[in-house]
Amino acid sequence: MEDEPPLLPPRPDFDAQAPISAEAVSVRARTAAARGEASLRKMGVRVVRLWPRTLPKPEANALASAEAGAEADDGRSTPEG
Repeated sequence: MEDEPPLLPPRPDFDAQAPISAEAVSVRARTAAARGEASLRKMGVRVVRLWPRTLPKPEANALASAEAGAEADDGRSTPEG
């Protein structure tokens, strides 16, 4: 009886496989999007991306001036929309 294999196979280690699978899915999605855009361009369709590739990093001076402006406020709060 002890030499028999278990009825259910051992469960795979999902924690180790999840990052690999996530990377594979993102690579496949990027590749499919690029191939689709390339085929559209080949047919003469102008492909325009509506989302920014990278967000501009805020400058340290802009943050410092915004904080200084908030401190210089006379205590009146403004409604945020």
